[in-house]
Amino acid sequence: MSCDLTVQYGNNGDADMLPYMVALGQLDLSPKRKTELLKYFGGPGALWRAPDTVVRGFDTDLAERLSKLRASTTPEAEMERLAGAGCQALLPGDDGYPVNLKEIYDPPMPLYVKGILSMRDQKSVAIVGSRRPTQQGKEIAVRLAYGLAEQGITIISGLARGIDTAAHRGALKAGGRTLAVLGSGLDNIYPPENCRLADKIAENGALLSEFCLRSIPAAWHFPQRNRIISGLALAVIVVEAGDKSGALITAYMALEQGRDVMAVPGSIDNPMSRGPHKLIRQGALLVETVDDIIEALGMQLCLFDSCEKETLETLTESQAALLKFIDYKPRFTEEIIMLADGSAAMIGSDLTLLELKGYIKQLSGGAYIRA
Repeated sequence: MSCDLTVQYGNNGDADMLPYMVALGQLDLSPKRKTELLKYFGGPGALWRAPDTVVRGFDTDLAERLSKLRASTTPEAEMERLAGAGCQALLPGDDGYPVNLKEIYDPPMPLYVKGILSMRDQKSVAIVGSRRPTQQGKEIAVRLAYGLAEQGITIISGLARGIDTAAHRGALKAGGRTLAVLGSGLDNIYPPENCRLADKIAENGALLSEFCLRSIPAAWHFPQRNRIISGLALAVIVVEAGDKSGALITAYMALEQGRDVMAVPGSIDNPMSRGPHKLIRQGALLVETVDDIIEALGMQLCLFDSCEKETLETLTESQAALLKFIDYKPRFTEEIIMLADGSAAMIGSDLTLLELKGYIKQLSGGAYIRA
């Protein structure tokens, strides 16, 4: 693992590739199908420009859909639509693409993002479970997410009803970071009652999806997106789930990706305990407290902590002190000067240097946040 925690956001991969990948995203293809097409046609630009007769020879249905798409939009128009929605799209070769996600077999191409990603999101845990949990299950999810977020660990979940919602709320309550992976487009939040929660997540982390902005929450999207939830995290924790729950799909994908799987046990009289108990019988780590999780991840967390310590040691004393007043909530220079209680000129200089070193990022309105 590299100790470079500096992140620069924006696309530095193939400049020609991204607009075509975003435009082709409207076709709503599975990762496997998308890979097959790009390999056959030689890339997204070649596929977009391929004559109808050529595409028809490969796949009649695809040719019809692609022809209608090309008649209704352009790659440039889709990029403008993306920017207008306050989102960006990243490819695996881009600097801002989540490092953990690059490691999985089929990383999303592109990954749509609304909010701010950080290199510190490598230090993350996914909490998933039933959409119809008990009150106790929700309280456990909140408590675990809160405790982990207090330790600087990013909480990953899927914005679904039930355990997912509780996990996101727990992280936000602790003032921590959380990432939500959607089974729909970023302009089509599902479930709709979580729209306000989604806004808060975008302000304190990010919303992520591999589906185009306006994509509907199709049933097959959710099992597919589960590999992203597990791929982003160091470990997946299951809190209440039926024995055929989507949360178990996420857990099994985590195992395939080399991630740790943990489960919270429950009452034998609770049907939602069957999923966690099944995982525990199959070798998942039984966890009851935040300390159990921290201990299990010990060495991995130590590596991230040592990296962060190493990078902080490259700062001057005044820069390191100033960094403590800048987190993932936007703060304007005047507020930072007031909190730091120092010289405006010196603080302005340190802010510029911290931005150049990649520790902070200046937003369009002039406010600063941690990178």
